Amino acid sequence: MCAGEDWVRRVSQAVVPVRVEFGATARSVGRIASQRFTGFDLAVLRAGPQTLRRATGASQAQRDDVLVSIQLDGYAEMDQSGQTVQVGPGDLVVYRAGEPFRWTMRGDWAQVVLRLPPNAFADTPELPLPLHIPATGAGEVIARFFAGVADLRQPEHAATLATGGLDLVRSVVGICARTQVIAKPARVLSRGQVLVFLRRHFTDPRLTVDGIARGCLVSRRTLHRAFESLGTSPAAMLRRMRVRHARQLLLRDRARSVARIAEASGFASVRQFYRAFQLETGMTPGEFRVVRATAVRLPARPELSMTA
Repeated sequence: MCAGEDWVRRVSQAVVPVRVEFGATARSVGRIASQRFTGFDLAVLRAGPQTLRRATGASQAQRDDVLVSIQLDGYAEMDQSGQTVQVGPGDLVVYRAGEPFRWTMRGDWAQVVLRLPPNAFADTPELPLPLHIPATGAGEVIARFFAGVADLRQPEHAATLATGGLDLVRSVVGICARTQVIAKPARVLSRGQVLVFLRRHFTDPRLTVDGIARGCLVSRRTLHRAFESLGTSPAAMLRRMRVRHARQLLLRDRARSVARIAEASGFASVRQFYRAFQLETGMTPGEFRVVRATAVRLPARPELSMTA
């Protein structure tokens, strides 16, 4: 764990030089795990509210590199070259390491960051950067994969898996380019506006799909069309945001009742909360609490000897 200037130094070494502005309620510590592999660097960052800005002082090699940020948890806003994208869990953002950028993290967050050479996507048609690839399932799988690689204690195994994971990233970008899952700028902006509205109002139990459409000044049909390429719907996105928030509260405040957590997460009733929670996690809120608490208490497994 690291804090203050130590955090800034560690992030600057693992990714690119940054300046950090900490939020008024930011946690005093953050966690970072980083490894260097042949041809690219990998870092997993976990911290609280803050703003990270590109700083000067990078080498020429760093300035030419490409960064791929994969959001594990939390929500953020990323700005580069006059473009702003709203980022949520499972989203990928590909952007230039050498140009000024700003990441605004409004709450607790976790992110996998890959630093790749300039020719990393040479086989992919030229793409405008920054490039935002919304979560379609693949992004979240890749994020969890790299987070696991960073935690491996066997360097040779981590190196082999990380190289394969880089091919997965290239494949996702290539598939998105071919199938036009990467939205046009106007469509990304429209969906981004909807996500901003949802993040501000999802805890309101009165919020419905019609309310989202009215709040975004679009028709219900236009609202649904903005989410077609993601294979989801505004109602499903709203449910996931509420359940994700409830999961955080269940683990953070174990003394709070399920009924109070349901209310704080935007559910109109405990019954609605249970139904949505089971749909998203396959467990009841109580079962989720027990399973996660048990996982935390489990002792580390002793290493197995490979000798006869």
